[in-house]
Amino acid sequence: MIAAILSACNSDGCTDGSRALPHAVMYKVGTNEKTSVSNLAVYGIGAPGDSMIVDTSTVSEFYLPLRPSADETRFVIDYTDLDHVSDTLTMHYEAVPYFVSEDCGVTFFYNITSYEHTQHVINQVEIADPLITNVDRVSVRIYYDPDALKASETTSDSE
Repeated sequence: MIAAILSACNSDGCTDGSRALPHAVMYKVGTNEKTSVSNLAVYGIGAPGDSMIVDTSTVSEFYLPLRPSADETRFVIDYTDLDHVSDTLTMHYEAVPYFVSEDCGVTFFYNITSYEHTQHVINQVEIADPLITNVDRVSVRIYYDPDALKASETTSDSE
């Protein structure tokens, strides 16, 4: 009976959201309206095998895993319908170890210190919250220009 009581007090595994991931949301430029982008692929650069985050889907939001062993991570946002058209987002940050719980152990929180991006289809990036914790909230707003996307489609069709 004592064993049953003790095991009932101990949680079985880690149920807390222990990973700190920047939550990125796509917006149409000039609005705060969340929007979907068709045929989008997103992957990280410099990780073993260049990690695929989104594999050619219609998406309005995704998560960008940061590497705790580095102070920057680069991501490619690839418009797969268009030949050779993609944007790159580079995030610079400090990784801070954080003890979550006995079951979950230690994770890393991040403080985004700066960023840069190309502007092929992306018009603007805004870091809505530079402190990345295990609380799920929008931290990166990506404003894309659908007219630039259409102009790129026309250019690649005529080549």
